[in-house]
Amino acid sequence: MTAEVARRADVSLRTVYRYFPTKEALQDGFNEAILERFGAGELPSRMDRLPAIVGDLFQGFERNADLVKAMRFSKTAGEIRARRKARQKRALTKALVDHTAHLDEAQARGVAAVMSNLLGSEVWLEMTETWGMTTDEAADAVKWAIGTLQAQLERERERRRGPA
Repeated sequence: MTAEVARRADVSLRTVYRYFPTKEALQDGFNEAILERFGAGELPSRMDRLPAIVGDLFQGFERNADLVKAMRFSKTAGEIRARRKARQKRALTKALVDHTAHLDEAQARGVAAVMSNLLGSEVWLEMTETWGMTTDEAADAVKWAIGTLQAQLERERERRRGPA
């Protein structure tokens, strides 16, 4: 992989290793470039801030639709995506902790998994290609889903607390 990057960038392998001493560092660098290209920064640290990023994130997917599609089918892209998803998993779990503290571990993990999927390019592709939605319509639907999930988590937390 590193040799191919050097060849395509028309630089020496030594130059690549100077900036990316390991395969993981190269993958992390690629992930940072992808996130920048999509216009996506770090995930918000709180669930209530997640809807605010959906529109920009989905617009980034739309601007880079060919890249989004190509990344779904490449083995190397899958390895790179797995590293990015691990970071996203940690960030989402942290962002959701206040809303999932009343749940058992499996339920909290399920909420984080649903949220991760809602924010992913696969959902954007499904909504735009299969369902014929515009990017804005898809973003609005995901914002609604996040809000609905958040409201349900709040109701569940209050119900478990019982009467005051």
